[in-house]
Amino acid sequence: MARRARQRSPDGDAPRGDAHREDGNPGQGESWPEELLAWYRENRRILPWREKPTPYSTWVSEIMLQQTRVESAIPYYVRFLERSPTLGDLARAPLEEVLALWSGLGYYRRARSLHEGARVVLEQHGGQFPREIDEALSIPGVGPYTAGAVLSIAYNLPVPVVDGNVERVLCRFYRVSGDPRSARNSRQLRTLAADLIPSGKASSFNQALMELGATVCTPLSPLCGRCPIGSGCRTRVRGDAGNFPARAPGRPTVSVLLEAVVLRKGDLYLLEKREGKEFLDGLCLFPFEEIRDIGDPRGRRRAPERPSPVLVSALSRRIGLDVAQASYLGEIRHSITYRRFRVRSFLLDIGRHDRLALPPGFSWKLIEEFGKSVPVSSLAFKIAGLIPR
Repeated sequence: MARRARQRSPDGDAPRGDAHREDGNPGQGESWPEELLAWYRENRRILPWREKPTPYSTWVSEIMLQQTRVESAIPYYVRFLERSPTLGDLARAPLEEVLALWSGLGYYRRARSLHEGARVVLEQHGGQFPREIDEALSIPGVGPYTAGAVLSIAYNLPVPVVDGNVERVLCRFYRVSGDPRSARNSRQLRTLAADLIPSGKASSFNQALMELGATVCTPLSPLCGRCPIGSGCRTRVRGDAGNFPARAPGRPTVSVLLEAVVLRKGDLYLLEKREGKEFLDGLCLFPFEEIRDIGDPRGRRRAPERPSPVLVSALSRRIGLDVAQASYLGEIRHSITYRRFRVRSFLLDIGRHDRLALPPGFSWKLIEEFGKSVPVSSLAFKIAGLIPR
């Protein structure tokens, strides 16, 4: 599900920084919420978390859908609920098992917060997600959006849910100028969303708004001709829906070159668990090192035949093994938030009977264990895909 839009609006109809509607007080006496609900009943996608939603299943799905497309989240959601069908199961599960279930989904801080939050709900709320917004917001990892989603979708309480989809729909419909993430606009959009909720229909209405943003009122090239509420949309009338909502500049990306070594002993591969790291904390990866990126004078990057001295020296210090003769496997690309990685990978067979003394944090694992009993990043799967079998 798309949750972000990054267009900047040149419009000057409303004061910048003020969520203003052209024709008066927002949300009062509107008829389009019922039109949207009728459209939703006929056009909603069949998704596993929409069938008999519970506070727990809604919570899991909404955390997974943050920064993740619906199509990517579905298999993870199904597997997660099979392994931890109740909040109590999740709370009592080891963190490493939870991270293993999350392997490949990315943004692993979400899994950590979900696990910690489940433990808090079990210990402090008797295993029931609280119905009061203030109590919900006290749960680790639960902000206004997640709290609103659980309370409205699972409990049908009249709490607004303003994710990127809803934000985009409201900004376009009411022609809201300025950055919707500014403090003032954010508050006013939430007030507007709350005022629009039809009595007794919070669950369906909030999901309908999100569905409209995900499938029709999309970030790029919105399908205005298919919009069930398009006749009242201010930006459709002006023909500039694509310019809304405005967005402050994002964080600039940073390019990073890594070198990783795949140490193989028969069917086993050496993994290093990252502890206390800035990214991929708590996950297992093939040992790697950050390398200074140096190309030839014309800017072409040449694939190295052997590991760089930086990687050789680092692995010698960490595990006491010379990897200078490792053979080149290939290069992959990988992104983590604002970082854009190029990862050069090398392979070294050390023999089935090598008795390499491993320091804490290193272990031999089967590739078949990745993402099952061993928590790994999708980066590990990408590197494993280079290994000749």
